[in-house]
Formats: sequence, structure tokens, C-alpha cells
Amino acid sequence: MAPITRGFFTNTLDFTSQRSGDVSGRYDQHRSISATSWKLPNWHHRFSRFNPCGGLSNRILPGLMVYASYGDANCASRLWRS
Repeated sequence: MAPITRGFFTNTLDFTSQRSGDVSGRYDQHRSISATSWKLPNWHHRFSRFNPCGGLSNRILPGLMVYASYGDANCASRLWRS
């Protein structure tokens, strides 16, 4: 079985009673080793990635809030590069 390391954090910061911000992130690390086959020699593959996210919210009226965010998606590792 290949070793997998993962971590995640999130936090909301209140700037004022009407404005707040969100900060989060995720870290993934995968390592794998293959056996020798007629198609592939022994190979070692390591994939690590940190994905940041953030957002801002602003309460305009008591029943209306505007939220804008940015997030970097987690992309799967590729064994072969084209």
C-alpha cells in the first residue's frame, strides 16, 4: 500500500460585524512504487500539492449577503507526461 499524507485547515476571521473572511488549505502527498512488468520498468512516483482557498463576505442588508471566493482545485497526479 502506498503512503498517503493529507492535511486540511480552515478559519473564519471577523473583520467587523458585517464583513468576514475565510482562509483554508489542503495538502496532499502520495508516493507509489510499481513492480517490474513487461510494459513498465520499476518506477517511483511522488505527488505533493498544497491547495489554498479564501473568501470574503459582506452583509449588505439583514437578509442579504455577498460572498466572493477563490479556490485552487486538487488535480490528480499523472504517471506519464505528454
